[in-house]
Amino acid sequence: MWSTTTLLRTSASRSTGSPAQSEVHLIPKKRDYREFGFPPHTNPRAAGIFYNQKDGETALLGLREEHLAEKPWLAVHEMAHAVHFLGLTERERKDIDKMLRPVYRSQVWVDEAFAIYAERTFGA
Repeated sequence: MWSTTTLLRTSASRSTGSPAQSEVHLIPKKRDYREFGFPPHTNPRAAGIFYNQKDGETALLGLREEHLAEKPWLAVHEMAHAVHFLGLTERERKDIDKMLRPVYRSQVWVDEAFAIYAERTFGA
């Protein structure tokens, strides 16, 4: 079922290792990501979220509409997370991690650094 805030829904073959579906949601002001299928631990005040599980059926990308005008790089940042987890092979991700892990020391910070570098590449 489509919601009025679903901007994009895609389907992919499970043989790719990616989720069978990907969805992009524009989250209205004062609404909660969890209303749009994001997991219970999602921070409802985050400006943007990319969420997927290795064996999950759907990858979710959410952007808060009130932040897009003031933070146009937000979409690039969250799409970089999507490309990192869905578009790169495991080997490519490991190569990136190998380069960044000594500096950032945490997988969470490596993932964020990758997305921030993408923002900068696209002019943010």
